[in-house]
Amino acid sequence: MPEIVAECAKGTFYIFAAFATFCKKNRVNLRSLAVYIPCIRWFNPVVDSLTPEERSKLMGKIRGKNTKPELLVRSMLHRAGYRFSLHRKDLPGKPDIVLRKYNTVVFVHGCFWHRHKNCKIASTPKSNVEFWQAKFDRNVANDKKHTRKLREMGWHVLTVWECELKKPEKVLQRLEILLAARERIEHENASSAAINLTFQVSGFKYPSIEDAELPMAAEKQAGYSTKGEKRKKNNHLERTTARLKMS
Repeated sequence: MPEIVAECAKGTFYIFAAFATFCKKNRVNLRSLAVYIPCIRWFNPVVDSLTPEERSKLMGKIRGKNTKPELLVRSMLHRAGYRFSLHRKDLPGKPDIVLRKYNTVVFVHGCFWHRHKNCKIASTPKSNVEFWQAKFDRNVANDKKHTRKLREMGWHVLTVWECELKKPEKVLQRLEILLAARERIEHENASSAAINLTFQVSGFKYPSIEDAELPMAAEKQAGYSTKGEKRKKNNHLERTTARLKMS
């Protein structure tokens, strides 16, 4: 009896091994079949349908810029009347969209690669977990570093996530509100800077209001007189001097 059980188990193993080999050659995903065939859930071998070379080639085709989410955001902003530059190399992280007028940069991040918190797309592959985790950690660290440097340079940083673009009208509304606020702030800063300017003409410096010495509230007001009053005072002084000389 034990020998019969062993032979049955051995035969079952060979059957599943042959089936797995067939699926690998024909690129059949066993994990998707496991939903319909309960016995595969027990066997469930981890089989990659692509060779290492094919997998490397596929990963190399993933774009770092001009992705579909990025193109969608650019199209929305352009239709709304905003003008911008792209991927400026002189800025940290080469922001996807740079709105110089508003002193603002926009990053369009994929939820998977940049680890959007509490997002279903930001899942972690079950195979080669250490490799993927290290890669994700590097991406997140670089994002934080670039954001910090940009803010130190005076830029305002906005992030649009891939999953948010399922409702593009809300994304555009949020961007318009934030950019309007930035425009108001930039205008106020420019106005205050213009008030505090000091102008230099032919080497002479005209002081600003802040540099001027104004009388304090407790000081007496300076007196003002006309030319006639000054002339009368001078004549009175001359007559007084003459009388003193005569005496």
